[in-house]
Amino acid sequence: ASSAATLPGGSGNSLLLQALGTSPIASGGTRSPAEAYSDLVGDVGTRRAATKSDVGIRAAMQDQVYQMKESASGVSLDEEMVNLTRYQRAYEAATKVISTVDQMLEELIGRLGR
Repeated sequence: ASSAATLPGGSGNSLLLQALGTSPIASGGTRSPAEAYSDLVGDVGTRRAATKSDVGIRAAMQDQVYQMKESASGVSLDEEMVNLTRYQRAYEAATKVISTVDQMLEELIGRLGR
């Protein structure tokens, strides 16, 4: 008499393989391979979601730092106008000094040349 495992085309090996898939042999003998695989897939999904969230947070932080840098180094039109007016007044004063020195030199040369 032959058993199902020894007959050609028998299902004995597939039954053993099926039993192996549900036996607690993974995770130190506490979980089946299917449970361990399910946990692994869940863990990968959770980590992927956390990483995606982390990337979003880091991008937002980078944008915020960029905006802070731009606001600190940005050009204030009011401040630039005040500086422009200050430089214009200084230029006018320097022009007046040069004009006065020129008049004084002309008068001095005129008096010496007589």
